[in-house]
Amino acid sequence: MSLLYTHSLPQVPGGGAAGPEAFAVAAHPALPLMATAWVDGRVRLLAGVRRGSVQTPEGMVHDDWEWEWLQELPAHTAACFGVAFGRGPVQHLASVGKDFSLAVFRPRRDALSRGFAPAARLAGHMAPCLALAFHPAGLMIATAAADHFAAVSHFPRGLRAPPPSLPFPIRVPLPYPSSPEGLRAPRPTPERRRPPPPPRRPAR
Repeated sequence: MSLLYTHSLPQVPGGGAAGPEAFAVAAHPALPLMATAWVDGRVRLLAGVRRGSVQTPEGMVHDDWEWEWLQELPAHTAACFGVAFGRGPVQHLASVGKDFSLAVFRPRRDALSRGFAPAARLAGHMAPCLALAFHPAGLMIATAAADHFAAVSHFPRGLRAPPPSLPFPIRVPLPYPSSPEGLRAPRPTPERRRPPPPPRRPAR
């Protein structure tokens, strides 16, 4: 049985003793890379190097990893709330933030040592973006924001040469969290009609 064993993360570059606040972390599906989302709007990448293995008195084997800061990406102009790696043929990196946008980055050759490069920035939400997820094929990204909408961005031709800014093609309204209907469509309330007035009696 092999478990991941790691030391504490190194100090954030330029962040002082404690560094800025981090909101999210994501692990690369194939490489020893971690992406972190920070309050200053940046996405910081960590690269891991396996230094060996350690065996506990119980006989369990732990991989000993050392992590170093690889790259700092200026992803957003305000706080970055979420980050994710794609799982398709090209594992893109994407993040969402308080500036209502989705930022997408493409991996450079030898991403483990050279990191990622900007690929696209999408704007379409009307409030801060709070979460995101990749489709397993890697060609669609879903985002959720405080405007009670989920947006689905589709890249059928990939992200090799996209325009600098793309609109969200699909926006789906989300129910309020306190809605008793959950994810079901609320039932229309029938209109209450006033009863017709009684017929007037003819005057004598």
